[in-house]
Amino acid sequence: PEFFMARYNSRGLKILSAVVIFVFLTPYCASVYQGLAYLFESTLGIPFVWCMVGMAVLTALYLVLGGYMANVMSNFVQGICMVLGVGLMMFCLFRHMGGVSSAVEALHTIDPNGTTLLGANPLDLLWLVLMTSFGVWGLPQMVQKFYAIKSGPAVKQGAIISTVFAMIVAGGSYFLGGFGRLYGGQGEMTAAGTPGYDSIIPTMLS
Repeated sequence: PEFFMARYNSRGLKILSAVVIFVFLTPYCASVYQGLAYLFESTLGIPFVWCMVGMAVLTALYLVLGGYMANVMSNFVQGICMVLGVGLMMFCLFRHMGGVSSAVEALHTIDPNGTTLLGANPLDLLWLVLMTSFGVWGLPQMVQKFYAIKSGPAVKQGAIISTVFAMIVAGGSYFLGGFGRLYGGQGEMTAAGTPGYDSIIPTMLS
């Protein structure tokens, strides 16, 4: 918020950006932790709550001990893991389904009327897009990464690399998410009897 105020000489923009961060950062962090906890619980058998606590403690430790550079290095390694992970997930999914055409045909067999999976309701899909797209505006660390750039040419390189990265990871995630419908009935169920959305990707992995 201070950066935007100084850059555009606007106190209103400072307040707006602070509100956006406050509103969107909390549910975003919660959703990331929840999704990771489901993943560790399903693959490693560690209880959900302990996964959440463990991630919070580890994050606090490396940030306190390593500071900004620890965050930069962890993000660099995380980025590599994300690109490889999305590619590997797509390969494994389509191999399991017998190819892309077979997976698409399997989607055609699902009746869109009355399905409980996220996205069947346009309003649900709108909230999802807002959370995963507009919600990124609530991540100050996204802008902060560019503060450490040392030279002009690195700005252009960073813009190109981050754009390609976003296309691979975000595009691959949205693409894979559509096929989550094929596994919606196999994951954990909520108390209301609907699929637990955060358990669908770990179900696909297993």
